[in-house]
Amino acid sequence: MTAESDNSNQSAKSRFVSKWLPIIGLAGLLISSEAVYLALLQLNAVNGWQPVLTFWLEMGALFVFYAVAAVIVRRFPNIKKPAIWLIIIGAVLFRLTLLPAGIPYELPASEKLDALRSDLRGTEVTYERFQLFDNDIWRYVWDGHVAAHGVNPYLFAPNDSQLDVLTGEVGESEEAFEDADETVVANTAENETENSFDAAAIAEANTDLTDGREIWTDIRDNINYADVTTIYPPLAQFVFRLSHGLAPSSVLMMKILLVGCELVGILFLGLTLRRLELPLSSIILYAWNPLMIKVFAGSGHADAILVAAICLTAYFVVRGSKSLAAIAFGLAILAKLSPIFLLPFIVRRVGWLRSLLVGAVVFVGYLPFLSAGENLFAGFLKFAREWQFNPGAFALIRWFANFISTDSADTARKICAVLILAIIAWLVWRDDSSEKYFVKASAIVLGALVILSPTVMPWYLSWVLPFAVLARQNIWFYFSALVLTAFHILIDLNEYAFALWFEHSLFFAMVLIWLCRRKITNDTKNVFRRQMSLVPNSQ
Repeated sequence: MTAESDNSNQSAKSRFVSKWLPIIGLAGLLISSEAVYLALLQLNAVNGWQPVLTFWLEMGALFVFYAVAAVIVRRFPNIKKPAIWLIIIGAVLFRLTLLPAGIPYELPASEKLDALRSDLRGTEVTYERFQLFDNDIWRYVWDGHVAAHGVNPYLFAPNDSQLDVLTGEVGESEEAFEDADETVVANTAENETENSFDAAAIAEANTDLTDGREIWTDIRDNINYADVTTIYPPLAQFVFRLSHGLAPSSVLMMKILLVGCELVGILFLGLTLRRLELPLSSIILYAWNPLMIKVFAGSGHADAILVAAICLTAYFVVRGSKSLAAIAFGLAILAKLSPIFLLPFIVRRVGWLRSLLVGAVVFVGYLPFLSAGENLFAGFLKFAREWQFNPGAFALIRWFANFISTDSADTARKICAVLILAIIAWLVWRDDSSEKYFVKASAIVLGALVILSPTVMPWYLSWVLPFAVLARQNIWFYFSALVLTAFHILIDLNEYAFALWFEHSLFFAMVLIWLCRRKITNDTKNVFRRQMSLVPNSQ
């Protein structure tokens, strides 16, 4: 009896360790992560060593908790159901926590709530210019405001004097638009362009072009690169316009919509994992990724719209719904132009005829904005030709190009473009038309596009991570932590070579290790298959 009792106690302890201890550990990591996200809300996100170092330490702690949580759900598959619920709770909670990021950190909780209400009502600008070191969201708010008054956002840069009427800076609205219209006509005659809008119609339809608010000047002043026309495609413009319709001038509403898009993407990512018969708990690799939570809930980047669209595309491709996959892919291009590099893989899976749906969706999306003419892509082309930030491979190629070209930047861009096309061609040649190959190739193509770009923005990793989850390419999750090095520029607004070398050389070292391990694994499998083929069948 004593031996049986001991065995029973050991069995009970074993069950506790194998089931409840991992769940308790995962719950503890959720609570610990939430505490750090709350600490991020107290960060005074300004330039300088102390704020940036604090940001790195807090994000570093979040990545440690995230990594341990991922290990737990992978090594203890018997906790699948409670783990999924904890992952969902954490994913939503973390994002809700960071929505107020950008409200002045020194305000007590009650005043922060008042500031959020004021933001939703549009009575004043309560968010600071930067939300966790980023300020792109002001452009989104402004684009929605411009479009709401019938002005094509691709026609005018935010600081264009013809848009002063939309800030209330110019007297009566109708007179202001008449003056603006005369200016545009004069410019049209001089420059032979068609950058004009129907001032009379807008004035008639909108007696108060500032929506009764006196804050649009502040919003316009917060826009980065206000002398450049918008670079955001039509689906993003639709979301911006929707946000304006729900709560004009509200940063919080814009963040809510963007996080909503991301959560839709996470939902379809989970459905795709199930279709591929992969562990559903793998979704933690995206859902709890601190960089994704920071860039969308914390900073409000529009790439969240793309996350939803590419996850929809992946789901319909894996499901075999060819028409819906083509439509979803067209929406992805309308969210961001980068997915267009996946077109050969889409065509192979949906067929040439259904691929016409992609073009049709893109055309319909751009149709309301065609009046912009050559200005339709002016902002994007300026960005593609001139901007450079946090470059890795591009910077190295540009350094070598100095020895062979007088325009090293242009030469480096061309070389990187050729490398990307070569990678795509190689992957297309090896394409077996399977669903698993699609997600694998998509992760590699979009990853190469990010790595070889002259502008490696941290939020660009959102293009890759959903496919990385499906393809089980963990290398991209490591890079999502490394790319935080890019924020060193906020110390004194200088980009240092040693920081770029640390970030990108370490990443490429990990890529080499990953490739070597894959080769060894594949060679081992091939040897095993050859040995098994030599074993005679026994009946």
